[in-house]
Formats: sequence, C-alpha cells, structure tokens
Amino acid sequence: MANITNTLVGFPALQAMSLKGTFPSLTAANTLSGSTTFTGGVTVTITAMSVTSNLTGSGTTQLNTLKVGASGTVGAFNVFPSTAGKGSLRLLAANSSGDTVTTITNASQAAARIYTVQDAGTDANLIMSEGAQTINGAKSFAQAQTANSNRLDEVTVTLSLLTITAIAGGAKVVSVAPFAGTVVGIKAAIDGAITVTDITIAGRIGTNAITNGSLTIANSGSAFGSTGTATPSAANTFVAGDVLNVTITGGVGTVGGSITFLLRKT
Repeated sequence: MANITNTLVGFPALQAMSLKGTFPSLTAANTLSGSTTFTGGVTVTITAMSVTSNLTGSGTTQLNTLKVGASGTVGAFNVFPSTAGKGSLRLLAANSSGDTVTTITNASQAAARIYTVQDAGTDANLIMSEGAQTINGAKSFAQAQTANSNRLDEVTVTLSLLTITAIAGGAKVVSVAPFAGTVVGIKAAIDGAITVTDITIAGRIGTNAITNGSLTIANSGSAFGSTGTATPSAANTFVAGDVLNVTITGGVGTVGGSITFLLRKT
C-alpha cells in the first residue's frame, strides 16, 4: 500500500504518507490494529493517532499528538535501550486530585544537553524549586550553596559581654574554633553611649593578628545599637581548636555589647 493521501474511511486525521512495506487494516474510527513492520525508509506524518496494539518499524515518525491510554484506562510509554534484557524507561501517569494536565517541558537550552537520573538506591523523589521537601543521605557539593541568600557553609560565633568597656585596655576575649575554616567577617555592637575615646576591637587567631580584622566603634554619636564591622583579607584561616580572640582598647563608660565572628567552613 503506497501513496496514501488522506482517503482512508474511519481515519480522517491521517495525513499524507509514503510507505514501503505493509500497513494494517482499520477496525474502528481513528484506530490501527495488528502489528506493522516497515521494511524500508519511512516518513509518516500524522496529526493524531490511537494504536490498540504494537506499531514497530524503522525510519522517522512524526506525531503532533500521541495519546497513550485514555481517561479511566491506564497507559504507559516505554522506551528500551539498545541491549536486550537491560531494562526500560517508562513514563506513567498517576491519579491527580482532579482532571488536570501535568506538563513536563524544558527551558531554552544554549546547546544540546543530556540529563542523567542517577540510581538513588531506593525509591525517591526529584528535588523541586517549590514546596516543602526532605532530602536524605550524604550530599557532596563542589561549590558553596546558599539558602534564602545565606551560605550553608557559614556560621557565627558571638561573644556577649555585660560590660564591654569595663574590660577595655588591652584585654582579650576568647573562643575556640569548632572546625577548620576562615574568618570572613567580624562585627561588634554596644548597648549604650561611650565617652572620651573610640573602642577598637582587633581580631586574632591565637597570637596572630588578622589582616584587616580590626573594627572601630566611634565615641562621637555613640548610642544603643552603635556597630562596627571588619572584613578580613589575609591571615584569617584556622583549624579546629584554634583560639579565636579579640583585643579591646579605648572607650569609657560601663556599657555592654557583643562581638561576632563570621566563620566559613573549609
């Protein structure tokens, strides 16, 4: 059967085809039955098709819409690899809360891509950008991750002082590093006004000064909530157990405050 040109009764959606081989009979409107094997180069263009059994062949088949199953009748789309007995890939619909359509599509791609689904070792769900989800198992990330604009590999160590200015004059406040990492920021705040001189807070790791690790809270205009910030640039790496500390100088007045180290894990 060759050069079929949209003349088959009961299959009005069938468009022009050029076939080499055999074609099955039609048993109902828009339905192909039996098994069809195309032995030569084949190009088939169909706008819609419903197949009740197997349709096999080589060449190119263009389907504008392919329906597998029907409402109330389950259908599955199976794709097999090149080696026999090595499994298959199945696309299968589950029940939804209503008669809705779930569309799987792609964003614009800059080049040809291959996306691989790894073996999770058990049944699992894909990670989505929306909705609450639980992720199990150890995960390794090649780059720093963020959550709500905060890095997951950064923590803070805060030293709260009831009387920050009372211990000024070269005093040190210390803490022990809980892991290896880098000091990426130092911040301080006071809960009242100071007089006479500014407060200077210099960060150290052990006895070594952190480069650009000093901050100043100015005497002039100081009040509750006055702050200072330092952004270290060098000599700011540490190992677990190192003593993180600051030296406090200047400031007059019995006010409290806090000093916070921002630490990034390595």
